[in-house]
Amino acid sequence: MALTQLHSTAPTVLCVLLQVSDEYNSPEIILLTYPLESMWDGSLTLNQTTYYLQYMSSLYVQTQMQGMSNVYLLQLNGVDFPINDWCAGHPNVAAHQNIANQLTDYIHAVLPGWAEQTYSTMG
Repeated sequence: MALTQLHSTAPTVLCVLLQVSDEYNSPEIILLTYPLESMWDGSLTLNQTTYYLQYMSSLYVQTQMQGMSNVYLLQLNGVDFPINDWCAGHPNVAAHQNIANQLTDYIHAVLPGWAEQTYSTMG
């Protein structure tokens, strides 16, 4: 997908984020992006991956320019990120576990109050 095609979807995605924010009283929203290394399994070329990462960064900047302080960006770390045995570009079980661990760490660091409240009710 070309960069221009990706960027043409940004207004739609931004509109959805604004609608979710309005409808649910500004919930915390985390835009999660795969690390560059994950694209080396053949699902995207290096150029396509660069476009994707630029698009996600641009989308995040657009949310901030709209005053959406409830939106965060997490680009996953590629260190020890399993990229083998994915199914059509979809992460395998090990990659999902890696993503969950990174997301949990991110939530605890960036939204400690939310994490404490949420995880304490989970038992």
